[in-house]
Amino acid sequence: MSLRLREPEPEVARALSRWLTERVGRPHPDLGRDGPICPFVLPARRAGALTLLEHPWRGRHEAARMAELIVAVAERFESVPGRGDLDALLVVVTGLPREAWWLIDEGHRQAKTAVVERGLMVGQFHPDCRAPSVHNPLFAVNTAPYPLFALRRMAVHDILFLAEDPRWFRRYRELFGHRFTPAGRVGESLRAAYARACRIEREASWMSS
Repeated sequence: MSLRLREPEPEVARALSRWLTERVGRPHPDLGRDGPICPFVLPARRAGALTLLEHPWRGRHEAARMAELIVAVAERFESVPGRGDLDALLVVVTGLPREAWWLIDEGHRQAKTAVVERGLMVGQFHPDCRAPSVHNPLFAVNTAPYPLFALRRMAVHDILFLAEDPRWFRRYRELFGHRFTPAGRVGESLRAAYARACRIEREASWMSS
């Protein structure tokens, strides 16, 4: 995949800045929990750690190509020296007609395991995205003014998004398993998700043996 990352057009950058401030960085009554939709956004912006880039889409509308793009950007993001815990990257994919926005969803699905194995998280967003909140399956949490994907470093609360797949959980446990000892200061909802992930991993192991 040839990366053509560049600064977004001013109009696009302004629209995304408003979206981050007025939606993603604020609470929502349908979210299903307290706090902003994404607790990372405001701290990352204050620290100057959130980067907006644009990738102009060219060629065939194939999900495998979108997955390849996401993985290539994740590799570049991971390789930048001196990354901090708040570093995040949003990549707007311009040139996609509405009927091709599904590529963001399917590309995300295909790329997620490769991204998680790098200790990163990836999210998909577009105006019609139906991805639900983990706390309220009726709330479409990932709507955005443009098709885009977001990358950041994995955090301890990400067990809520990684418990269902033993491959994802394996990488999570390598990074954060030590936090779930009896003395670890982890909330009950995270402990419950961690315990569920352990059960799923055991069941997958039994089925493959």
